[in-house]
Amino acid sequence: MAFSRILREHSDPELDKILLQHLPNKDLFYTNRTDCTAFSGEYRLIADSKVSGANQRALAGAAFDYMARILISKRTGHNFLFHTTNAQRAIEIVQKEAKTSEQQAFAYSLRKLYLESQIRIWRYFYVEEQDFYTDPADTFRDICKVACFIALIDGLPHLNTFDHIDCKKFTETITKSLVSDVLNMTYKFANSFFPSLPERKHNIVFSPFFFGLSGKLSGAVADLYFDETLYEFKTSRYQGYRQDDLAQLWGYYLIDCLAKASHDKRMIGERYIPFDWPINRLAFYRPRFNAYEYYDLKHTKKEELLETLLNFNNYLRAKISADKIEQFVKGQMYLSSIDNIEPGTNSESSETTDTAHEKSIV
Repeated sequence: MAFSRILREHSDPELDKILLQHLPNKDLFYTNRTDCTAFSGEYRLIADSKVSGANQRALAGAAFDYMARILISKRTGHNFLFHTTNAQRAIEIVQKEAKTSEQQAFAYSLRKLYLESQIRIWRYFYVEEQDFYTDPADTFRDICKVACFIALIDGLPHLNTFDHIDCKKFTETITKSLVSDVLNMTYKFANSFFPSLPERKHNIVFSPFFFGLSGKLSGAVADLYFDETLYEFKTSRYQGYRQDDLAQLWGYYLIDCLAKASHDKRMIGERYIPFDWPINRLAFYRPRFNAYEYYDLKHTKKEELLETLLNFNNYLRAKISADKIEQFVKGQMYLSSIDNIEPGTNSESSETTDTAHEKSIV
């Protein structure tokens, strides 16, 4: 069972107790919005959902995640490794499970479409000169369709893989409404996240993974690490406070702390947050409201963090020595100040920025 579902359904009381004991105070969160406070429930809906049904909404959320990665990579020059995504692993699972000729044909067609999507992404990054603000409408919609397709493949391992063995019918899930919905959310994100970013190299990890510890929590993987901030995207229309959402983000931070305390050299690669990249802030981003909600970890007491990490270490059976954990906590002075202009500071004006451009595409 997925980490988020465990928390949502409260199916593991021991885990609940550990994460909730010193959960960050929701009143210490702040938002980019000037008209209300974080979790107030007073955000104005500016990117309403254009899809219906739980599966379509989940697909829209996953596709938005990919679009955010694509735009961040395009704007910052970050190395976007598409072959490391869950979609690549899903394709491999389909090929492995294919037994009949019909299933093998489906697997072949799916892989062919996936490779074509990678080529399309590669051209967008390295051949085409446009970026988000200058892309022709058809180009950007085309990229969004690719993101929806990759998100659709991502979900294959969670389904009966061969319920659909007709590639054409399988991809019919990507409707015009779905693409428009993802585009709408993407424009809100891009118009708020990028204008305030300083021109310099950024520390970025997409879908950060926490080595073996993620496996112990059913593949716990965050959405984005960007310049000392750990982000979780929430694409639902719900805008109030949810304890399980905060416990999920808090849990990701705790796993990262344990991973860094272990000094395990195997945690080196594109999917891991390097040992010398601190997490100093937690954040939710809600694209339907263009709202960012931040929590500065300087508000977390060291003795409470130590207690939580020791309990979490025992729960995970991670076998990290208490001395290592204590030394890690002592070193977390949070002196790497968050003095950059944070993404989202121009969000209020972004509701009308590029309106004509948005209407021409969505």
